[in-house]
Amino acid sequence: MRIFILAVDGLEYDLVKKWHLSNLKQEVFGWIDVSSFRKILTPILWASFITGKPPETHGVTSWWTLSSISWIDRLFHLVRYRSPVIKHIPDWRLRKMVEFLGLDIRPPQKSDLQERGLLTIFDCASRPVAIDVPSYSETADTRALYARAMEGGIMKYENEIWRVHKRRIEEIWDKLNLDWDLFMAWVDLCDQMGHMWMGKNMLKMLKAYTRIDRLAYRIKQVLPNDTLFVIVSDHGFGVSPDGYPCHSSRAFYSFNTDMGWRPEGILDYAGFVREVLLKKSA
Repeated sequence: MRIFILAVDGLEYDLVKKWHLSNLKQEVFGWIDVSSFRKILTPILWASFITGKPPETHGVTSWWTLSSISWIDRLFHLVRYRSPVIKHIPDWRLRKMVEFLGLDIRPPQKSDLQERGLLTIFDCASRPVAIDVPSYSETADTRALYARAMEGGIMKYENEIWRVHKRRIEEIWDKLNLDWDLFMAWVDLCDQMGHMWMGKNMLKMLKAYTRIDRLAYRIKQVLPNDTLFVIVSDHGFGVSPDGYPCHSSRAFYSFNTDMGWRPEGILDYAGFVREVLLKKSA
């Protein structure tokens, strides 16, 4: 059995159910609680998803890493987000400044997990494909595009979000024709739109969610019959008590086939994926 994982960042269970998005719900669907994580942050949660390990083991703490020495990274992030001067510097400018000092600031990568001796779900596949998976195969380029667009205003930023989404979809279609046994593609349209419009402009949110629902439908039409299609999010999205968009602890999941298994937490997926792949190769 092959496995295709559509990783939809910030997909909110309540909205999928409210808007009756049947292509996302599939045969089995539900949500898990990720509130036990001290920081409900994308790269941390996806690192746990692909390794089955908690943050204190996989070592991913933020969108960026500066050093293989964990305490240097923690100090950098403390200064980055607490300093009144530095915290307002756009990521792309800060990256240039750090590179000028001879340091390398980049998203966490596969190599960082390997240095910790950790296996991922991709290590259990013979022909894996990983498109922009945070903490594994994401590059710094998209973050730089977002940061530059944000400086041009909210509409320029929103247009860039849609352009990035289109580019990722094109890459999915390009690589679907490869001979793969595990395919994981990450899209952040719902998360990015959620940060801007959740609770403020729900028509824009509906547009993003229906676009992802349509994507799920199109993918299902071309997947081989022996494919387990998993749709999963790292967290959901809601509105804080003071009215601001914020991550929720509801992480969505769905399966096109009832395998008789349900996740209880985000650490459970890695073992399940490994088991399915190992049964296939046995």
